[in-house]
Amino acid sequence: MFKLKLIKPNDDETDPIIINTAKEITCYMLGENDKLFNQQNCKKLEEIDWSKVGSYKIETSTNPIYFDPSQWIIERVL
Repeated sequence: MFKLKLIKPNDDETDPIIINTAKEITCYMLGENDKLFNQQNCKKLEEIDWSKVGSYKIETSTNPIYFDPSQWIIERVL
């Protein structure tokens, strides 16, 4: 498992979300193949062009969480 820091784009006032139990992330890409990230390649999430992501799913130890990148993006893998 790994940790993620999510932020609201263009919003410095909202506190970030920290997810401590991420196991796998699926980015549903616009016009490209979907991208899967896990423990081995999770640092590449910091390089994602979020304007090309339609939505993404974070698999955690409890249940999956779906996000819209216009609302929350992954800023950093901790």
